[in-house]
Amino acid sequence: MHVSSLSERHLDRAIGTVLLAFANDPGARWFSPSADGYLHNMSGYARAVAAAALAHSSAFMVGDGAGVAFCLGPGVEVDEELIGEILQPGYSESDEANMKELAERSAANRPPGPHWYLPIIGVDPVRQGQGLGAALMAAVCQRFDAEHLPAYLESSNPRNVPLYERFGFEVVDTMQVGSSPPLIAMSRPVR
Repeated sequence: MHVSSLSERHLDRAIGTVLLAFANDPGARWFSPSADGYLHNMSGYARAVAAAALAHSSAFMVGDGAGVAFCLGPGVEVDEELIGEILQPGYSESDEANMKELAERSAANRPPGPHWYLPIIGVDPVRQGQGLGAALMAAVCQRFDAEHLPAYLESSNPRNVPLYERFGFEVVDTMQVGSSPPLIAMSRPVR
């Protein structure tokens, strides 16, 4: 399976893949339970993450774009103001407080110092089980290793944890606040 850098011309296809890949994800749907809210929020969030990854040559696709990964290197952040403008309100004050607490715990779980963050990796559900996710993980981990840096990710889908463990990620925390689903924080040491 050929993994390549994602280009701007394939961005719409990549966003479509992300929308399909996360449509049943417990975390994505907790944040955006309605269909229209999910489509709006996830599309906007994925585009913001993709923009940061594209600007730093760390957005990848496998094959025809049925699998994508957006990685953020040391010092690369998604524009929080843009995210705030994109995301549709509709959650309660307690949900907002829970999201803030999850963000704080996420920050505390990250490796100290420079590291990679993998906020989005997804495969079109009709293509899952064909090795696309593993091909993407191999490519992104090769990038992490080439730069001799640790990496961090979170998964709200326990089904994905064994794949990440196969590539050297270790569970460092299972975060859950209020009505949120468990969010599994995973770190990969330098190799």
